[in-house]
Amino acid sequence: MNKIIFWGIAVGLSFLLAGVLNVLLIRAIAPSGADYPSAWADLLITGLVIGVGAKPLHDLVAQIEKSKESKKDLVETGGQR
Repeated sequence: MNKIIFWGIAVGLSFLLAGVLNVLLIRAIAPSGADYPSAWADLLITGLVIGVGAKPLHDLVAQIEKSKESKKDLVETGGQR
C-alpha cells in the first residue's frame, strides 16, 4: 500500500514540476512540423514518465526492441524460427 502512495506522490510532484518548468516530452521528441497532442495530454504523459522512473521505462524500450528483432528475424528466415 505504501508503494502506491509514494508512486502517486512521485507522479503528482513530477506532473507539477514538468508544468512549472514547461517540459513536454512529446513535443521534445516529435519531429518538427508534427501534430502535437494537447498540452494537458503531453504534460500528463511527461509526468507519468518522470514519476514512474527509469527502470520501468527502460524495460518497456527493451521489450519493444526485442519484439522488433524477433519480427526482423522472422522476415529474414521466411517465417521460420
